[in-house]
Amino acid sequence: MNSSNTQYSALCCYFGQWPSYFQLWLNSCRYNQAITFFLVTDISTEGYDVPENVHVVMMSFEEVRTLVQQKFPELKVSVDRPYKLCDFKTAYGHIFSHLFEGYAYWGFYDIDTIWGDICKFIPENADNQWVRIFPCGHLSFIRNEAPWHHIYELVNEVAGTPCRNNMEGKQVATWQECFSSPMSHYYDEEGGLEPLLSHLGVAQYGAVDFDNIMPPWRFNHFLCINFPEKSNHLVYSFEQGHLYRHYLHEKQIVREEISYLHISKRQMQVCTYDRERFIIYPNRFAAWKPWTLCRIRLHGRKRFLGHFIQRIINRISK
Repeated sequence: MNSSNTQYSALCCYFGQWPSYFQLWLNSCRYNQAITFFLVTDISTEGYDVPENVHVVMMSFEEVRTLVQQKFPELKVSVDRPYKLCDFKTAYGHIFSHLFEGYAYWGFYDIDTIWGDICKFIPENADNQWVRIFPCGHLSFIRNEAPWHHIYELVNEVAGTPCRNNMEGKQVATWQECFSSPMSHYYDEEGGLEPLLSHLGVAQYGAVDFDNIMPPWRFNHFLCINFPEKSNHLVYSFEQGHLYRHYLHEKQIVREEISYLHISKRQMQVCTYDRERFIIYPNRFAAWKPWTLCRIRLHGRKRFLGHFIQRIINRISK
């Protein structure tokens, strides 16, 4: 139960091993004291400096599977791999209701992220008028009251209608079909919540003030999916809780603050011990220094040939 009067909470289920930049991620959480981050995992956090607003809940994947099945006794749920839990994000308000008690918002997030000053980007919300805040599965907050705490049930209102964006040609499944199927239905985004909330016409804060990077198996350099026009020699800096994108426009450096960065499963080296300030290259975190025109051109440039060669090497070595 929330005892700190914090308004926002979100949960992630994560299994396997921590990303190399886990401590940097933790520290970016530390700067967002208005948010409680629940982290359900079976991985030890020993040796890490975990801030007070990150609540680690020790559970194995099997225990989470059992909990999900207990919450839906009328179904034979299909959770055969951790990635399938993405579809169940829409039901975290129900599955983990005991953790979200007392918060105005429950939600979900991904760990392949670095947070900026998240609440700086949320418009005035004194009366909790927003049903959903932030539009993607890597971070969303949903109002913690009926019927929104069971928002997955409402998706049935648009079942059979077209999905959105990258799921063109597919139709929205009922939540019963989604939860009992081993296939990924992207229920937290274009396969469920996006069609539903558009249909309902409810108040959402859906501004895209974050950067969602193209997965590394497509490009080595940073290519922002939501802002391709801002991807010319794109790099980032983290400065004491604030996150900035840097890119070139008409041979000039543009610096813009963003709410968070979704790195999209990149393997990143960590070459700095400074958790307060650092810069982010497409393949590593490094000691902070001001971005200059020369350095951005060097480190943010496109590497199509190098990426192509590396993909061939990876295939041969398998």
